[in-house]
Amino acid sequence: LSLSRGDLYLSSNKWDALLISTNRKAWIARAPVDTTEAYNGLSGFYALLINGKNNGTMKTRHPRTAVGVSRNGRYLILMTIDGRQAGHSEGTTTAETAEWIRKLGAYNALNLDGGGSTALVIEGADGSPVVLNRPCGPPVGTERRVANHLGVFAKPLPSRR
Repeated sequence: LSLSRGDLYLSSNKWDALLISTNRKAWIARAPVDTTEAYNGLSGFYALLINGKNNGTMKTRHPRTAVGVSRNGRYLILMTIDGRQAGHSEGTTTAETAEWIRKLGAYNALNLDGGGSTALVIEGADGSPVVLNRPCGPPVGTERRVANHLGVFAKPLPSRR
């Protein structure tokens, strides 16, 4: 599923999704996904947390990207976990990923694309992108090109002068 500013570019009811309304309310929708109230959204693999319950079942460890929503719906939690890098990070199972995002405050959470697609980037002080994690490449440290992204735009924080 790929939904941006009310335009549905790709619809698949096979996967769970993160949906966001015009009033910025975010929620994790289970498949089949109803996008009626959504303005933005993207599908992931499947829900990691469902009403606080760990739903992770994959036993293999990989880099992971996950998104969660707090119980009261106030917070959107973004998380990446590096992996496939001996001496740096081996990655996590989906159950371990669910526990980590729960510790960050999520009540419902979604496993997004992971592996070589796992990257978390912010805008640096000079306006250029800064990669916050260590993508597994190849080569290590290199981001893989992907077609669907989750972008968050926010006003700058006030200066503390």
